[in-house]
Amino acid sequence: MSNRTTNFNLLKPAQEDFYNVDDFNANADIIDAALRTLTQRVDTLLQDPISTGTYLGNGANGRMISLGFTPRAVVLTNAVTVGTGATTSIAVTGSSGFGQGITITANGFTVMASYNHINGYRYNYVAFR
Repeated sequence: MSNRTTNFNLLKPAQEDFYNVDDFNANADIIDAALRTLTQRVDTLLQDPISTGTYLGNGANGRMISLGFTPRAVVLTNAVTVGTGATTSIAVTGSSGFGQGITITANGFTVMASYNHINGYRYNYVAFR
């Protein structure tokens, strides 16, 4: 009696089973689809692995910065002038409590901490796909 693989549900014939072309083709189709998905994802990452930008702080709490994708990580820093003091915040997808004033969302990130949206300050970000 045949079994299935854990990750891709491929058919694993038992020692006493005869070779079956349909089973082989079904496995090949599953592998082909998985490789296509992986190739598309790698192509996307290689073409545009990061997004950079700036925004001007407006003092509004909960400001959404739209990127058009869910970042895996965001690094945010203010572009300070001499004597004002720099801040840097980091957020990582799936790391609860690590956001330092940034929350990653489905289409970008939300700036929560007051030091990340001071009115008139310019902020720079790098978002990683």
